[in-house]
Amino acid sequence: METAGTQGRPVGDLSDVLQEEERPELPGAWPHIPVKVDGPVQTHAVPSVSSGCRTFVISTSAKRVANADPRRRIVRLLGTGGSFRVGTTPNEVTNDMSSATWPASVVLELTHMEEIYVQAATTDVTLAVIVENWAS
Repeated sequence: METAGTQGRPVGDLSDVLQEEERPELPGAWPHIPVKVDGPVQTHAVPSVSSGCRTFVISTSAKRVANADPRRRIVRLLGTGGSFRVGTTPNEVTNDMSSATWPASVVLELTHMEEIYVQAATTDVTLAVIVENWAS
């Protein structure tokens, strides 16, 4: 794991995000030890290591505002000037039955890693997009 600048904070990479198993190069078979969790397990959220912000003017045609990214922790959308539709494909946002219509001036938080498409419901919408990533 690398460190970021002089702050000494750990910076993850894609294998940290995807939780890929690292197997050491040892002679012979590496034993597998089954583990069964009995009771609650304490977990801690990992802080974001990078972020970015953009503003788009969204019309009544579908527009991609975020690419698919397994490093993404969360994306926040804030539209002003009108409501907007959100989905994971251009076809979703153009169809009222397969997209969600989100009201103006209400933050929408999405925690998946798929592409994000938006479309203004009626009139042009100014959309702020704020992305935070688990890894750089």
